[in-house]
Amino acid sequence: MLIEVRACTVTFGQRMVLSDLSVSFASPGIFAVMGPSGSGKTTLLGVIAGAVRTSSGTVVTDGVPGGAGGWEWIVQSSPLLNRRTAFDNVVLGPAARGLSPGDAADRALTAIGDLGIEELAAQRVYKLSGGERQRVAVARALASRPGLILADEPTASLDPRSRTEVCDGLARAAEHGALVLVATHDPYVASRADVTYRLEGGKLMADG
Repeated sequence: MLIEVRACTVTFGQRMVLSDLSVSFASPGIFAVMGPSGSGKTTLLGVIAGAVRTSSGTVVTDGVPGGAGGWEWIVQSSPLLNRRTAFDNVVLGPAARGLSPGDAADRALTAIGDLGIEELAAQRVYKLSGGERQRVAVARALASRPGLILADEPTASLDPRSRTEVCDGLARAAEHGALVLVATHDPYVASRADVTYRLEGGKLMADG
């Protein structure tokens, strides 16, 4: 997958969030976008997903104008079905993409193994910690095997072990061929990326 953001500007009222921003991302790989709160990291992900309208500029996905489709979005405290088991939540990802129940279950079990959360599979989500819930959310994205994963502060408020395991899961998705775009404040998460950018003043610059 090749995503090209071409001279995109986004304004909210009188405030310019992205200013004539151009960048391209190609799969497979992990790209991190860092920057202070309110700098526009989430807005940039939304532009790429086609969920945020630009004032000018365009996004081109694999040569076709328009935001990317078929993505999975991981956020801080990703929403899960609290009364269902971790396995039930993970299997929803591939099932929603039309896989048969057997194939969806196989994908879910593989993703659960990749994240090392086999012991959580039969537990109901409301009993899980924040870090465990986030690992379930990442497993669901892995099981879906999307071409694009948009991760918005996926490790916020996690302990070091959970943070590492979430990053391991995102790395596994890239190994499967996905394009992973991560908006983060966390230097550790950025260190796990193939390329890191910094977004400030509406402009995006390669970091370091």
